[in-house]
Amino acid sequence: MKQNKLCIVLGVFVLLVAAFTACKGPVGPMGKQGIQGEKGDKGDEGAGSVSVVWKGESATAPANPQLNWVYYNSVDKKSYIFNGTSWQLLTEDDEIRPQGPKGEDGEGSSSFIPVTGLSLNASVLTLRVGEPTTLIPTVLPANASNKNVNWISINPAVAEVDADGTVTAVASGTTVIIAITVNGSRMAVCTVTSYTLPLTDVNHVIPYLALQTGGLTTDNPVNLPMRINLGSLTAANSEWQNLLAAINTAGKYINLDLSACTMTTVANTYFDPDGTYITGKDRIVSLILPNMATRIVGKLYVDIYVGYKSSFYGFSKLEKVEGLYIIGIDDYAFRDCTSLIEVNFPVATAIGEEQTRGNSFSGCTSLTKVNFPAVTIIKAHTFEGCTSLTEVNIPKITTIEWDVFSNTGTGSLTITMGLVAPYNIYGNLFQEIAAKTVTIKVPALATGYGTFTGSPPTITVSGTDTTKNWANGFRGGGWGGSGGTINSNITLYIVQEN
Repeated sequence: MKQNKLCIVLGVFVLLVAAFTACKGPVGPMGKQGIQGEKGDKGDEGAGSVSVVWKGESATAPANPQLNWVYYNSVDKKSYIFNGTSWQLLTEDDEIRPQGPKGEDGEGSSSFIPVTGLSLNASVLTLRVGEPTTLIPTVLPANASNKNVNWISINPAVAEVDADGTVTAVASGTTVIIAITVNGSRMAVCTVTSYTLPLTDVNHVIPYLALQTGGLTTDNPVNLPMRINLGSLTAANSEWQNLLAAINTAGKYINLDLSACTMTTVANTYFDPDGTYITGKDRIVSLILPNMATRIVGKLYVDIYVGYKSSFYGFSKLEKVEGLYIIGIDDYAFRDCTSLIEVNFPVATAIGEEQTRGNSFSGCTSLTKVNFPAVTIIKAHTFEGCTSLTEVNIPKITTIEWDVFSNTGTGSLTITMGLVAPYNIYGNLFQEIAAKTVTIKVPALATGYGTFTGSPPTITVSGTDTTKNWANGFRGGGWGGSGGTINSNITLYIVQEN
């Protein structure tokens, strides 16, 4: 009985515990916080961290700085960090500046005006090496929003171009300068040919002369130095012919310098063009012949239809000619060069080629003075018709053919000769001459001219004096006289200079 009561009591206890557990009451108020425990150890710094020590603001750097100290300098408005050795700039305050201009409207803006075209002030340029010029772009429309242009040289080794379009020639050659608009990529080009003087290409002549300001009259000719192979001068397509054609097209008067040129002709030293067929010859005011040339070839009168065919026949504007190495000047070489004033052939020994022709300078009506210090032979009619001739220097002369000075006009003529009178005189030197005073000047102690008397020693030859008609040169029927008498129009003196 007692055992059963105990079991009942235990069962009731279990039920009460289970009921209490299932029906938990509300949580009571939190108790007071307990005392804080001891501070734990400092954790490790994270990977890659930098320990910076801020030292505040001051007018000078902190004393005895350590690595990564930072301070702000109140004077220069900059922050500095110490790198272990020195203070380095860390940051600085921005300055307040004026507001900039308003930026351009973007291309998508309704107010943006796009570029539609581009052109340059020149499509072709010819520049001397070292010479600059500026290309000027024209952007269309004039009110385009972005008119900026970029510049490119295809071959900057020939010519360079800067951001402003200034082109400078660097070396001989050809290149293309390209201008491209920033907006719209519109393009314009200019072909640039650069050169050095002397010109080495006939194709450069026309653009070169176009750049020169002179050349509009014979009083202001343009200098044109060349260094080309003139080719076979008589050939229709020779560089000589092409050169003169280019000069003619350019339409300017020039001083032509061929001293550096070569030739492909007889022995490669004979200057032998065909004067009848040369175009552009009336544009040459002065001429320097190639240094390699030793002879100017002349040709005879062909017929009434062709006329004279000689090197410079009829170069009507030619005023001056020089050939430093010319030895021989052939027949008709400069016939009828009516503007020719000055000639310089310092080593020439012969004027004229064949005995019956000559005429090398005949008809040069403006020629006043000639100097041939080395000439020994002058062929017939050489100065015939040179009506302005006043002085002739031929100190080495030994042979003179007839009519050399015929029809040389009125006035006076002075001829300087050498120590020994010419021993080959082929007849009258003054055929068909008008009233004229002729003075032959010879050095002291000259021989072969006759007997000198007076001071200065002079031989005066009169119209009836046949004994002093020196070496047949001043007598003959050509003067209107006969039997060796001198034309009464001539007053002749042979003067021995002291």
